[in-house]
Order: sequence, then structure tokens, then C-alpha cells
Amino acid sequence: MKLKSFNYFLIVTVILLAIACSMLLWKQYFPLLDKAKIFIAHELPNSPHLYVPPLPTPLQEQQEDQKNSRYKNEAGEEQIHLEREHPVINGDSKEEDVQALLKFIHWSRRQGIRLAGVNKEVNAFYYKGAEDGDILPVDDIPNVLNAAYGLYEIPQPLLEAMRGKTLYLSHLKGRGYTVLGSWPNQGILVNVNRGSIIEQPISKRQTIHEFAHILDFHGIQGLYNDRNTYWGHLKNQRNEIFNVAFPYDPNRPEIPVGFMDVYSTANSAENFAQHFTFYILQGEKFRKKAATDVLLQEKYDFLKRTLFKGREY
Repeated sequence: MKLKSFNYFLIVTVILLAIACSMLLWKQYFPLLDKAKIFIAHELPNSPHLYVPPLPTPLQEQQEDQKNSRYKNEAGEEQIHLEREHPVINGDSKEEDVQALLKFIHWSRRQGIRLAGVNKEVNAFYYKGAEDGDILPVDDIPNVLNAAYGLYEIPQPLLEAMRGKTLYLSHLKGRGYTVLGSWPNQGILVNVNRGSIIEQPISKRQTIHEFAHILDFHGIQGLYNDRNTYWGHLKNQRNEIFNVAFPYDPNRPEIPVGFMDVYSTANSAENFAQHFTFYILQGEKFRKKAATDVLLQEKYDFLKRTLFKGREY
């Protein structure tokens, strides 16, 4: 009887020790797992091999905000300090870069914009689609914060054009591309979500320019039945104001009247995207030139009145 009782005691002791060890291991490694979720690929739609974490619900966003402390920087702008472990960005990044990247990741999720690092150039994505191994952690991408600073310049209401879409950030050199849709039956952009592919060197200008195409094609024109067509009532005005009535000549020696640069004369899409970008990044130059150019003034006034709601840069 004593032997039987001893065996029961031994079994219970072993079970309790196993539970205690499991709890210690979970406490030690769970923060690492939580941190890793930040950098896991946010995209490939319809891929059975990749985990796609869902965007947070409003309640989850509120709970996460409560875990974070807010403060204001020297410029009086509101910043957010994330209470989570700091990853190493490219092995030698400064602490402020780590914080800035964490802020960008948190901010993009709140906007419904998915981030994905990629190791493929635009043409390969176009013809071969996105495959296993194409997605990289965002912190592996050089100049990624330039994309953040570009998007931060855009007014909140306009960012709704990117909700549910993906910002693909490549480590390869190129010029960027706007993904307006995917056509698996034709083998075009298979498994690539709508959004933008930004290639190196990533810049504020490139990011804003590609966003302008999303706003134009999806937000205003409603191309491919996009669900974010919130500015469809501006379509006729947009087509009239940004129409280009002459052939494109990249070697044109002078900038034509009504345009800020030669590239904006390529077509109506580039006309819109270039002047949208000029409005944000070179607003003073835009206003100064528009003061003596009726056509440019019409473009400036359209952007200011309908999209930027009076905000000037």
C-alpha cells in the first residue's frame, strides 16, 4: 500500500514539474513569437504555404493603443512608443530607426495597408507571379522608412484608397509599379495583391507617385470594380483637367504650358500622378508656376479643393 501511494506521489510530482517547466518556457519564448509576428509576410493571397495574419479589429486596435504610450516630439507631432522588444534592422540600425520602423508597421496596419518585403523585380512579378520564397521581412529592405515618410504626407481620408491593398517593398533596383489587379488565367501578376511595388532606391517621391496611381485608377475611376472608389464623382473633372492632347516626347526641350515637367505629358495617368506628387513635395514651386499659368492653376485648384480639402504644403 505504501509503495502504491509512493508511485501516485511520484507521478503527480512529475506532472507538476512538467507543467512548471512548460510555463517557464512559454514565458521565455512567447515575447519572441509575438515579435516575430510583426515581420511575417503580410501577403500572398490564395497561397496555401504562407500565413497571412488578419488585420486587427477595432477592439483589438483600441486594446493595443492602451498598451502603448503616446508622446509629442520636438515639432509637436504625436508619436507612439510601442511596448515590445526591439528587432535588429539590417544588423546595425540605430535605436531611433528601430522605433520608426515599428511605428510604420503599427501605423500601416491601422490604415489597412499590408507591408511585404520582396526579392523580385517588377517584370518577374508580372510574368511569374509571387511564389514561395519571394517575401522577405520588411526590416530586410533598405530605405524602407522613406516609404513611411512618403505615406505620412498623404491626408488620412485619401489613404482609404490603399485600404486592403499591399505595399511591396523590394531590395532590387527599379522604378516601381502599380498593381491594379491580378489575372491568374492569363498568368499575369498571379498571387499578387492590388497595391504598389516600390523598388530601390525607395524614396518619398516614388511612394507618393505610385499611391497617386492607386487613388486615380481605383479611388476616382473605379477601375476593375475596386471597392475603394470613394471619389468617383470626380471622374469627369479629372479626365477633363488632366487630359493630354498631344503625343509624348521624352526629349522635348521645353516643358509645355500647363505642366510641371515633361514626364507628366506622357498620358493622363502620369499627368495626374506627377502633379499630385508636386502638390505635396513641391507645393511652393507649384503655386509659383501656377500663378502665371492658367492650366496649371486649374490643376492646383482641383487638387486643393477636391482631394486635399484646402490643405497646402
